[in-house]
Amino acid sequence: MFLLLLSITTQFLVITVDSPDGEKVTINAPKKFVESAIEYAKEREEGCFKINDEEISPDSILMLLNQAEVSDEPILEVEKDGEIIKFWIKEASDIVDKTGRPRKLIIEVYEKDESHIRIRLPLWLVRIIPAFIVASGEDADEIRMAKRLIKDAISEVRKMDGGFTLVEVVDKDERVKIEFD
Repeated sequence: MFLLLLSITTQFLVITVDSPDGEKVTINAPKKFVESAIEYAKEREEGCFKINDEEISPDSILMLLNQAEVSDEPILEVEKDGEIIKFWIKEASDIVDKTGRPRKLIIEVYEKDESHIRIRLPLWLVRIIPAFIVASGEDADEIRMAKRLIKDAISEVRKMDGGFTLVEVVDKDERVKIEFD
């Protein structure tokens, strides 16, 4: 569902995960879309989110996001066994690269042995992917909602003034990056 977290906004929720073994994960998600996704999840399921084994209610997260302002300090920090997860609110101008409207989705995988895989999909192709999603034993309403969210998200990305990195994972052996360019 995190691939759906795309929308034109002035603020992004940035999540960073730092592990003691050097692994680092960064996720950049438009704040308004995160709020909508949490509301949707709250309606569909009961319970809490787990962050490093700490349970946090959806209402607590929504309240935190609603009150959060752009800052150089994290709005939430959770640490367990040396792994630190931080949640930040950043201006879109700090995240979005002002190079013109994104035209493609790029997925890159770099391996320790210097091998490199790069997949470049034009946004027009990414936009039609939901048409190929078929429900098999799943809730048909859920599938329709996911398809609509993907379409809406890609449409919004196409309106942005620049690309941005959606997810980046770096560890000692490889790096994976998903970005709009």
